[in-house]
Amino acid sequence: MGECQPLQPPRLPQIKQPTNPKIPMKTQDQDQRPKLYERCSVLPRQTIRKKRLSFSLDILQKQAASPLVCHQVYAAALMGLALMAITPTAPALDLFRVVLLSPLEAPELYPQAWWRFKINNAGDVIGNRGDQAAVWRNGTITLLGMPSTATNSNGFDINDSGVVACQVNNIFFVEENSVAIWTPPGSWRRTTFPSGDRFTVPSAISNNGSCVGSSSVAAGIPGLAFFLAPGAETPIRLSPVSGQLHINCAALGINNNASPWIPGVSFTDVNAPLAVVWKNNTNPEALARFVGTTASGAMAINDGNVSVGYCNVETNNVVSQYAVYWDSTGIHVITSGVANDITNSGVIVGSTIQTYSISSSLAWIKFPFDSTVYSLTALQSNSSLTLNTADGINSNYQIVGRCSSGGYSALPVLVRNVGGSWNTASAWNMGITPKSVHPVRLESSAAITVTGPTTAITVSELTVGNNTRLEVQSTQSISVVGNVFGNGNTVVTSSGMLVVGGQVTSPVTVNGILAGAGTINGNVSVQSNGIVLPGTSPGKLSVNGNLSLASGSIVAFEINGNAPGTQYDQIQTSGTVSLSNAILVLAAGFSPTLGDAFVVFDNTGTSPVNGTFSGMPEGSTFINNGFRFQITYQGNTGNDIVLTVLSALTPIENWRFANFGTAANTGAAADEADFDGDKLSNLVEYGFGTSPTTSNVLSTPLIRSENEITLDYTTSDTAADVTVFVESNIDLGSSWTGDGITYEILSSNSGRTTRRAHIPSSNSEPRRFARVKVTRP
Repeated sequence: MGECQPLQPPRLPQIKQPTNPKIPMKTQDQDQRPKLYERCSVLPRQTIRKKRLSFSLDILQKQAASPLVCHQVYAAALMGLALMAITPTAPALDLFRVVLLSPLEAPELYPQAWWRFKINNAGDVIGNRGDQAAVWRNGTITLLGMPSTATNSNGFDINDSGVVACQVNNIFFVEENSVAIWTPPGSWRRTTFPSGDRFTVPSAISNNGSCVGSSSVAAGIPGLAFFLAPGAETPIRLSPVSGQLHINCAALGINNNASPWIPGVSFTDVNAPLAVVWKNNTNPEALARFVGTTASGAMAINDGNVSVGYCNVETNNVVSQYAVYWDSTGIHVITSGVANDITNSGVIVGSTIQTYSISSSLAWIKFPFDSTVYSLTALQSNSSLTLNTADGINSNYQIVGRCSSGGYSALPVLVRNVGGSWNTASAWNMGITPKSVHPVRLESSAAITVTGPTTAITVSELTVGNNTRLEVQSTQSISVVGNVFGNGNTVVTSSGMLVVGGQVTSPVTVNGILAGAGTINGNVSVQSNGIVLPGTSPGKLSVNGNLSLASGSIVAFEINGNAPGTQYDQIQTSGTVSLSNAILVLAAGFSPTLGDAFVVFDNTGTSPVNGTFSGMPEGSTFINNGFRFQITYQGNTGNDIVLTVLSALTPIENWRFANFGTAANTGAAADEADFDGDKLSNLVEYGFGTSPTTSNVLSTPLIRSENEITLDYTTSDTAADVTVFVESNIDLGSSWTGDGITYEILSSNSGRTTRRAHIPSSNSEPRRFARVKVTRP
C-alpha cells in the first residue's frame, strides 16, 4: 500500500508508512504530429488500408540543419500513444455514477441501517424487499423466498457463484433467528447452533461457500464468532482474544484463500471492540492500533490479507474515528470515518461516519499508491439522492452503498477486457449483456475487437479505449442515453477505435479513431490527435448533428473513383462543421480527370463551414498523388467542402514535390540548384535517378580502344521528360558534338537503364574528352 494521510490529521504518534513506489505513467511526446514542409499543403503519398484498419502515412519532415528525409508515421504515433503499464490499474473517476438499483422498485428494497450492502463480481447486489431476501441484477429484483417454517429472510452477503448467506425468521428479533444458505436456483440449507443461542447473524460468505458471523443468547448481547464450512450445518466457534470476555467477539469478513483469514472484533468490554484476525480458524491475533485507541474493528479483507476498518483515537477527551487499513507493515490512516471494503487490487471504499449512522455520512474511494481520497458523493448525478455510504466494491469497480433518499444506491460500471461478441454474456467480466442502467467501458491491455450488439441496445454511457476496436455492424444500433445517469456520451479514448456500420445514438467524443460508414445521431467532437476515417474503403459516415475538428486532429479520405460513398469517402453532416486547423489527408487510388470534383463534406444544413484545414485557406491549391487540387469550403450549395482536380504534374514536378515539398522550379528545388553540395545539379540528379538530398559520386568509366572511346552511364526510366545524351570534344577548346556517337543498352532493371556510348576517335579526328548532358524542354 502507498502512503496515506488523514484529511484532518489528529495528534497521533508518528507512524512509519511505506514509501510510495515510482509508478510508470502514460507519457506523450510534446508533439508527435508530423511537421509538414512549409510548402507542403497536404501529406503526400498516403496509404490507408481501411479494410484491414491499418493506417500509415509517408511524410516529408524538415529537420534542422539536415536534408529533407522521408519518414513513415503510423496511426499510433499520430494519436500520441505511449503505452506503458500502470500497476495497479485504477479506473477513471468519471466512470462512477450514482443510480438507484431498480428505479421502478426503489422504495421496496429495504436496507436496515446497520446492514451493509454487498456486491459480487457478477454484479449481484444482496438486500431485502419486504420480508424476503432479494438479489438485484441488471435492473431486476429477484426474491429468494425463505426455508420452511421461516417467516422472514434477510440477505447479508453473496459470493461470485450467487450463493447467499441469510438470516432467517423475524428480522426484528421477536423470534429466534438462525443462519441459512441459499444456493441458486433456489435451494436452502439451514444451520444448527448450540442450544441457547437465539440470535445468529451471518456477515460474509467466501467463493467456496465458507460463511462467518456471530451468535449470542439474546438480541443485542455480544456473542461468539463462528465459521461455517461449505456444506456443513453446524458452525465452528471462533475464540476471542485471550484475556477478553468469554462471550464477546464477531467475525465480519472472510477472504477466498485456501487458508482463509477472517477479520472482525473481540471486545474488552461491551463498548470497546478490538480489531482482530483469525488465520484459518486459529486463535485471533490483535491488529495494530494507535496509542490512545479506544476501539477498533476490521470490517473486510482481500485475498492479499490486507484488512480494512476503523480505529477510534481519544485525544484530550475527544474521540475521533479514522478509516484505516492493515497490511504487513502495520496500520495506516486513510481518512476520517470507516473503511468498508477492499478489492484484491487495493481499491478501498468507505464512509466518513460509522455505517450504522449514515444520515450525515459521505461516501469515498481511494486507489492504491494514491494519497488522495476521492469523494463518491460528489460524483452523483441525481440531485434527489445523497450518497452516504460505499459499503461494497467488486473487481470491476461496481460499488454499492446507501442514500439518505431512496434507501440504497449503485454505481455500476461494466468493464470488458476480452474480444468477442457484445451479446456473448459469458464473455463479459460482469457475465451479463449491458443494458440501459449500465455505463460500459471496453478496454484491454492488448489489441482486441468487440462486435456490436446483434439487435438495438441501450446503455447509459459508452467508452471505447485501451486498444479496443468496437464494430457497430450494419443494422445494429447502440443508443447511449443520459436520462438514467451520467452524461450519455460515447468516448473513444486515445488508444481506442469505434467503427460505426450501424447507428450510435449519442454525442461522440473522439481522442482515438472514429471510422465506418454508419450514422451517429449526435454531435461529434474530434479532439487534438483524434483521427476520423470515414467509410469502409470507401464509404459515407453520417453525422446527424454538429461536427467539430480540433487543431491537430486528422481526417483522411480515400478517393478511388467519382461516386461519393461508394468510390470515394464522404462525411455527411446536418449541423455545423467547425475546422480549427485540422489536418486533411487524401489517399487517391486512381487517376482522376482534370476538372473532377469530390464533395468530401456534404453539409445538408444551412450554416457555413467555420474555419479551414491546416495550411489550406479558401481557394488554395495543393498537390496529391501527382495532381493539383483546389479546395473550397463554399462548394455546391454554398457550405460543402469540395476538392477539384486542376492539373496533373509532370514527372519532374512529382520528383521535386517528393524531395522538396514543392513542384515549382525555384529555390532549393530549382534545376540548377545543388542542395547536397555534391557538384551535381538537381536536373542531373533527376536524370540519373540519384538523391538530391544525399551527396553522390557518379561513376562514368571512359575506355579508349583503337578507333573509339566508350562511356558507360545509368539513367532513371521515370525521368521521361528530360533528355540524357553524350557529347565529345578534341581539346576542350573546340565545340562539343554528338556527331557519330551510337548507343547500346547494357542492362535495364529496377527502373534504371545502363547504356554504353560509342564515340568515334581516329588519327584524323582524335576525340579525347566526353560528357553526359541532361536537358529538358
